[in-house]
Amino acid sequence: MSEIKWVFLDVGSTLVDESDVYESRCSYVIRAKGLEHDEFIEKVHQAAKVSPTPIKQAAQTYGVTLPEWDSSLEKLYLGTEDVLKALSGKYKLGIIANQLAGTQKRLHNWGVLQYFDVVAASAEAGYEKPDLGIFRLALEQAGCNPQNAIMVGDRLDNDIAPARQLGMKTIWVRQGFAKYQSVEKECEKPDYIIENIGEIVKVLMGRT
Repeated sequence: MSEIKWVFLDVGSTLVDESDVYESRCSYVIRAKGLEHDEFIEKVHQAAKVSPTPIKQAAQTYGVTLPEWDSSLEKLYLGTEDVLKALSGKYKLGIIANQLAGTQKRLHNWGVLQYFDVVAASAEAGYEKPDLGIFRLALEQAGCNPQNAIMVGDRLDNDIAPARQLGMKTIWVRQGFAKYQSVEKECEKPDYIIENIGEIVKVLMGRT
């Protein structure tokens, strides 16, 4: 890992636990259509194999439009700040994420903004993953070559494949709906696979 200078991270289901938002949105659809809980959840899990927005996709099959995303239900995964603190001692950190406007404020409210030197979020960047534009923007702001960067994210399609295309190293963190995806294309094959954000310290710093 000696060539890696920058670690770029996704936000949702990578640093931030969105499970309460997911539960709220699934319940909205289930109530709206009087569905069996397991029936709808199975559709969401199937959609998660191919879509970065599986609840929205599943809801559309029932003709339901979801309410706005409720960021107030988001929370950091346990140990996230400790991970960022450890990594920031060795690497520069950045964000590459599809997020609503105000990502820096949310990071500040969670008490972790100080760890990031670059925040490239789709609402402000004008690009949305998997568009390579948002990755190039972050790398440009960092003054970093792709070969000296690693991307950490939960989506093979949104995070791993585009980062690999640019020549970045990749870590797939199988949190949230990531567990329902599988690597089916060479372009989606990550350099490392971890089951939770805490394991990134072992991968990047050789310790637990």
